[in-house]
Amino acid sequence: FDVDETEQIKGHLRLIIEDQLWEDIIDKDIFKLQSAYSQIPSPITLKFVINIVVSLKAEITIQIALIVVVVNLNLMDEVIAIRQQKLSNGLSTLERTNKEVEAMKTQLIAFKPRLEVSQKDTIAIKAELTVQQKEVEGKEEVVCEEEAIVTQQANEAETLGEDAQKRIKSQEQSRLFIWRCHTTIKMKE
Repeated sequence: FDVDETEQIKGHLRLIIEDQLWEDIIDKDIFKLQSAYSQIPSPITLKFVINIVVSLKAEITIQIALIVVVVNLNLMDEVIAIRQQKLSNGLSTLERTNKEVEAMKTQLIAFKPRLEVSQKDTIAIKAELTVQQKEVEGKEEVVCEEEAIVTQQANEAETLGEDAQKRIKSQEQSRLFIWRCHTTIKMKE
């Protein structure tokens, strides 16, 4: 039971206890009446009064029992009403959640074609990138080959340059030698 239900039960129990106290008071009153009327001279009158008091007690006891039953029924009605309200709230929450789930399903279904288009676009872009990558790799190979050729040609040119330098130096030495020889010959003449 929750706090409200517990308080309601306590209230109803108080009523039952109060009813029991009234019953005790009635029993005392009956005893007093019986004592008072026992002094009445006529036994018929006494029996009549006692019967009236006993029937009143029975009636009051029945009424108290009926009140307790009604109170208990009211308590049960309240507990049932509280539980029905909780169930109703739970059902409302469940229905709202169900509607939200349905809305999400609808959105996902609506979004699915866009995802498929995006997926196709992604596949096409991947294929295009693969082709471009192969083209780049092919161009890299060509560049590497051309670089090797250029390097080889540069090495050959350097070798030719060194050979030319050596020849030029050799020719300069030969010219110098010829010039000296020529100068020496002129001087001797």
